[in-house]
Amino acid sequence: MKRLLEQIFTRRQPCLAAVDLGTHRIKAVEVKINRGVPNLAALGSVPAPPAGPAPEAEAELAEALGRLMHTAGLTSRQVVISLPVQQVKTRLLKLPKLTKQAWQARINHEAQELVGLPAAHLTVRYVKLAEQVDNGQILSSLLLVALPTSVVEQYYHVFLMAGLRVVGIDLPAFSLWRLFGREADRQPLAVIDIGVAAAQLVLVQGGRINWVGQVAVGSDTVTGVIAQSYGISRQEARQLLEEGGRLPSGEGAASTAPAVQWQLDFYIREGIDQLAKEIYKHLAPEQTYPGRILLTGATSRLPGLGGYLSQKWGIATAAGPPACWQSVVDKPDRAYDPAYAVALGLILGEVGYHV
Repeated sequence: MKRLLEQIFTRRQPCLAAVDLGTHRIKAVEVKINRGVPNLAALGSVPAPPAGPAPEAEAELAEALGRLMHTAGLTSRQVVISLPVQQVKTRLLKLPKLTKQAWQARINHEAQELVGLPAAHLTVRYVKLAEQVDNGQILSSLLLVALPTSVVEQYYHVFLMAGLRVVGIDLPAFSLWRLFGREADRQPLAVIDIGVAAAQLVLVQGGRINWVGQVAVGSDTVTGVIAQSYGISRQEARQLLEEGGRLPSGEGAASTAPAVQWQLDFYIREGIDQLAKEIYKHLAPEQTYPGRILLTGATSRLPGLGGYLSQKWGIATAAGPPACWQSVVDKPDRAYDPAYAVALGLILGEVGYHV
């Protein structure tokens, strides 16, 4: 298994299909290479099965992946995947210049502390982000990534059960950076992927990642407010949010809405305010707020969300497409869906396409 893991994390042959394992839905994207340029060939999603005891949960996930292959129209049986953010632990470190042995020892110590398991039971990787000078000392800023090796093995075998072979694993943060980060100029840019249980934040400046973090709030924060206010289940609340949710701007828009819609708008705004408050606390880890913010994830499809957060945060916020969208879509009229941002960035990074 150790040799297999090395192949997954160090291979050179690009893959043409990507799967984003979300908490609420599983998304897939496949591309074909046309004259050196990737073109979107397949795209689709299916509901993610609820978490449960293994092996029942593994069988349900494998069945969902089988449905995804059919729904999305995937032809490739080799995939690169992005694991749920809850499964992967990350930590930003600033380390002085050390010997190779001392560097590795520090990495292993931090990983063990982060996950709570011995280093022998962990899959550990790190990515150097930048160098900084502090009081005359050069510090290397790096992102440490660690997770139990058993988790990697589990997902590998579940995909095999579905007739798919995992040939690569990546982080949502790097997928988002590949998709949007290279659009960034000297002005800091924040990309926020709002999931169900957590939001992934990536701060970029000059095309380089400055900071990566997770906030334990997501669309569940909003559906929780709706569910509690109406006395309904979270599933029913999510359906209300997806089918009738919006964030109208201005008092006039709210006052002219029917009473039922106005009430739902109020509860959604209350939930979004809670989510926005927690995310805002993490927008300036280095005391510099981003010049603009890009939203991804299914929640960012909520009508009026970008404008509402722009006013609340005082920072231009939107959920627009990446600059590369028109060059990779298979149909000129295909609309960009921010729910697929992680999967799209994942596959474009795979084929080495500079977005």
